[in-house]
Amino acid sequence: MSQGQRTRVWDAGLVAWVEIAGRIGPTGPQGPQGVVGGTGPPGGTGAGGPQGPQGPQGAQGVAGAGSGDVSGPASAADGEITLFGDSTGKMVKRASLTGLVKAAAGVASAAVAGTDYCPATSGSGLLKGDGGGGTASLTPYTATATTSVSNGSSGSVSKSCNAGEVFIGGGCDWNGATNSNLYFHANRPNPAFGTPTGWYCGCRNSQGSGSDTCRVFVHCLS
Repeated sequence: MSQGQRTRVWDAGLVAWVEIAGRIGPTGPQGPQGVVGGTGPPGGTGAGGPQGPQGPQGAQGVAGAGSGDVSGPASAADGEITLFGDSTGKMVKRASLTGLVKAAAGVASAAVAGTDYCPATSGSGLLKGDGGGGTASLTPYTATATTSVSNGSSGSVSKSCNAGEVFIGGGCDWNGATNSNLYFHANRPNPAFGTPTGWYCGCRNSQGSGSDTCRVFVHCLS
């Protein structure tokens, strides 16, 4: 406190404010440094820098194995077949083939209807391959075989389509005769197992007298 300066203070004994005068003393030494505060939150991401310059171009690769000496036409159609134009392997050409193409030992040529493939047909008839790339009509027919069966006896008869023909079906009858004592103990495809090629009939005659004809028939396509 400087000389002559007056200061008001609270006097607890008098229970009143009083004025005092005196001299201010010298400044005391600096106190110790306080504790360092915690780290603050990170700041936002700064703006990106400018793009760097392009790197140097790499060295040229090794040349391919080909000599680059194949010649071809000046133009071609998209998707067109390419053929070699001679035996050197250095000349190619545009294919001019139309329709189905066949190859023999790697060489392409036009396929011939009726020789290399079965041509389109019309109509509703049944067809078969003729062995030469064409077709032939299938002809339906019925074949029969008979056996005579005497009274009180049994018999059997079978019939098959010829080799290479198509078996359709078959059946048994008594060649037109009708009698409750004429019956079949077998009426089935032949052979009984596997792929049938004909029909088999087992016949029994129990009419009391005489003999009758047991017949088998097959339907085939030739």
